Amino acid sequence: MRVSTRIVFTIYIIVVVLLCLFLLGTMYGLIPTDNLALAVKTVIKGGLEYKVIYTIIFAAMAVIGVILIFTATRKKRGVTATVNSSETGNVQISNQAVAQLAKNYMSRFEDIKEEKSFIGFKNDGVDMLFRIQTKPDVDIPALTSTIQNGLAEHVTSHTGLKVNSVKLYVTSVNDPADQKRDGGQK
Repeated sequence: MRVSTRIVFTIYIIVVVLLCLFLLGTMYGLIPTDNLALAVKTVIKGGLEYKVIYTIIFAAMAVIGVILIFTATRKKRGVTATVNSSETGNVQISNQAVAQLAKNYMSRFEDIKEEKSFIGFKNDGVDMLFRIQTKPDVDIPALTSTIQNGLAEHVTSHTGLKVNSVKLYVTSVNDPADQKRDGGQK
């Protein structure tokens, strides 16, 4: 679940809990029923502007509730993919294994440092995203093109899986030797 979804879900739950507390407080006499009677009277006999406002609030709550139900049950990308199927069974590979294959391939390049990888399986193929750092004197387009093509071929040749995409996100351009001299601080 994404952060924005969690925030909306939290606000939604807070509103529902407050509404329940209000109704319980009214039911047990902690909140005067005059306030509730006035609110109900405004909803039923209030002007058009009140009805529009309450309709928008109720509709928004209903729509958000339905969206949150489907967001929470949405199918996530697989963490394994089938490499081979035969009469005797299936061979599956995890996204961690594919990430390790990719890391091994990328370790051949001295001009980059991998920070983080994201591997997902979709439509019988692999989607890969890597956050990398490069050295300052590197031709980034040429290097990344070489890595993308080679990595796709490497993963396909070792796993038999089709590579849908290889995305590289260059997070910084710096010299690792400078970081060692400065104690890792800039």
